Amino acid sequence: MRKNRKIFATLIACLLMIAMSFSAYALEYVGPAGGNPDGTPVQPAVQPVVPQKVYEGPAAAGQTQANPDGTVQGQVPDAQAAAAPETTQAQPVETAAVHTNPYHHTCVEIDLTNQMLYAFDGETLVLQSPCVTGTKGSRDTSVGDWKVLSKETDRYLRGTNADGSKYKSWVSYWMPFHGGQGMHDSSWRGTSHANYGGNIYTYDGSHGCVNLPFDMAQALFNFVHVGTPVHVHN
Repeated sequence: MRKNRKIFATLIACLLMIAMSFSAYALEYVGPAGGNPDGTPVQPAVQPVVPQKVYEGPAAAGQTQANPDGTVQGQVPDAQAAAAPETTQAQPVETAAVHTNPYHHTCVEIDLTNQMLYAFDGETLVLQSPCVTGTKGSRDTSVGDWKVLSKETDRYLRGTNADGSKYKSWVSYWMPFHGGQGMHDSSWRGTSHANYGGNIYTYDGSHGCVNLPFDMAQALFNFVHVGTPVHVHN
C-alpha cells in the first residue's frame, strides 16, 4: 500500500513538471514579432534599396537639389567660393532681345543716344551697361573709332570744370581711349545701375569720359586689353 502511494506521488510530480514546462513555453512565445515557435528570431522584412539621385547639372530656376557632396545645386561650395577670385568677369549676356554686334569683331560699343555701353567677344555680347557720357552740348564724348590706350587701377583723374575750377576724382579702373576721355567707375554717382543711363548726360554728364557702375567698370577692365577697338556713335 505504501509502495503504491509512493508511485502515485511520483506520477503527480512528473505531471506537474510537464505542465509547468508548457506554461513557461507559452509565456516565452509572443508570436512572430518576438520569435518563431522553434526558437529562432524573426528576420526583419528586407527594405528595397532606393538609388540616390546623382548630380545632373545646375537645377532649374527656383529649384534646389542636393548634390552627392551635400551641396545644393546653384550654390558654390564654401571651399570653392573661398578660392574664387573677387573680381567680376564679363559673361555672355542672356536677355530676351540680345543686342547684336554691328562691327562683327571684338570691341566696345558706346551708344551716346541710348547711353549704353556694350562689349563683344567676336559676335557674342558679354557685357552691357547703362552709362553717363560727356555733358551734351558742352563736353560731348567724341564720336569716332578709337581703341583702348592703356589700363590703370587706383588713380586720380584731374581736370578743369566749366567754371574754371579744378577737379580731382579717384577711380579704381581707368581705360582711356581718346585723349583725356576714357571709361571708368564713378563712385560719386553711386553703385546702383539706376544712377546711370537715361537723360542724365543732358544735365549732369561727365567731362567727356564714360562713367560706369563699379561692377561694370571692373568687368570691362577684366575683358578689354590695350588695343581693343572702341566705337562711339550717336
